[in-house]
Amino acid sequence: MSGNGVPAIVRLQAPEAVEAQRAPKYRRYVVDHRASGSILSVTYSLDSSVVIAGFASGEIVQWSTITEKCKMFKRHYGAVQTLDISPNPDDSRVISGGADGMLYRWALRNEGKAESIAGHLRTVWMVRHSPDGKYFASCSADCTVRLWDDLTAQSVAVFNQHKASVTCVQFSRNGLLASGGWDNDVVIFNVASRQAVHHLRGHTARVTHIAFTPSGDLLASASSDCAVRVWSPSTGECYDKFEVHEGDVSHVGLSAGTLVSCSADGTIWRMDIKNERPPDHPVRIHTAPIAALAFSPDESVTATVSHDGSAALWDTATLNNICRFIEPGHSPITCCVFDPDGTKLVTGGKAGKLIVWDLMPQIAATKQKRTSCVIS
Repeated sequence: MSGNGVPAIVRLQAPEAVEAQRAPKYRRYVVDHRASGSILSVTYSLDSSVVIAGFASGEIVQWSTITEKCKMFKRHYGAVQTLDISPNPDDSRVISGGADGMLYRWALRNEGKAESIAGHLRTVWMVRHSPDGKYFASCSADCTVRLWDDLTAQSVAVFNQHKASVTCVQFSRNGLLASGGWDNDVVIFNVASRQAVHHLRGHTARVTHIAFTPSGDLLASASSDCAVRVWSPSTGECYDKFEVHEGDVSHVGLSAGTLVSCSADGTIWRMDIKNERPPDHPVRIHTAPIAALAFSPDESVTATVSHDGSAALWDTATLNNICRFIEPGHSPITCCVFDPDGTKLVTGGKAGKLIVWDLMPQIAATKQKRTSCVIS
């Protein structure tokens, strides 16, 4: 522990040294598109055939991994803040949400045909589908969470429990929906009854991200108060609070047995929650705030992307750094997603560069290696 009670940060070797050790064994493809502005959101089709990116300009780009050709569409009158693909294998549609308060549902195989979905009055920050594909939920700067029927795209519930902008929503696999917002609170809803069941208070600054375990038995919340909290969705009890970061916690992830978070202080942190072991030290390889993290489909690898223009891969079980990629031009990277089979990572950033990284050569060569480090 450091003198102020915060766990000491494990500092990996200087990025330049790491890069020198790891000669470019990976392959990358920079997507050639004509959209303008920053990329704010990115997702993959379930069959890995299409990458979809949302831009601050309001444009949406669909890039075919088969033909390597792009299609560009625009319906939003403002930034595309969020994208989410339907989990139904027979439904090749993606929903976008934007700064204009609108949702659009896009048919990927129908030349950009989009169905408009109105309801929110201000920016839509996030949209997510339920695991069974029957519903999707959206949250907005209008302080509401909306539940929608996926078949009809009709709003079936509007939740008004938050007192400020609602920035994140997530479904569990056992019928719950959670939301977090700028009022510092997390609210849990029962999807079947369409009622709020728990109002979770404890954070002292805005909630930035939330995540359920695959089983739905735990919920983690990240906040600008530099803390990560772990809750019981069934009782509303706060199991634990971790203050391991020195900056806003930007993202949190929960696998079956591991809690991972990343922060504006450039660090990533993990804890083995399955075996209740003491928390690890935060680890730093990025030199600027980490914008997001993502798990590979099998949860064995965690990716982080940073404003320093790099993406890093980590062994989820050990937090050993696998490799670090540098975006050409070193412009900030803001979002990332793995393809459905976990062999590629797509990143998007402020320079508008959409990059597909082939991960297999690097993972095969380095996953078993430990990166040397110094405790400071």
